[in-house]
Amino acid sequence: MIAGSILLCGESLIEEEGKLSSKKNLIPFKITPSLTILEVLQVYPQVWPVFKRYGMSSCSKCMGAMNETIASGTKNRGIDLNTFLNDLNYAIKNGKDISDK
Repeated sequence: MIAGSILLCGESLIEEEGKLSSKKNLIPFKITPSLTILEVLQVYPQVWPVFKRYGMSSCSKCMGAMNETIASGTKNRGIDLNTFLNDLNYAIKNGKDISDK
C-alpha cells in the first residue's frame, strides 16, 4: 500500500509480513437479506444444497440472480426469509446444509 493512499469503501487494512496492505471486504461472513443471490452462490458455494432444498436450484442459471436479493427471492417464492437466512448462515459456518446434521 502506498503511503497516503485512501481506502475505498469496502476495503480494510491488513498486516502481511509486517507490512500494511488493503484488502477488499465485499461480502460479509454472515449472509444478509440485501445480498444478491448470485453474490451468495459465488462466494459461498457450500450453500447450494440450501437453495436446492428450498426449490431454488434454478437460481444459479437465472440472469435475474445478479440483481435479485435474498429478501426479494424468498418473498417471490413464498419462503420464510428468517428461516432461509438461518439455514444459509448455518451452511457457511459449518460447511454443510442443516439437513445434513
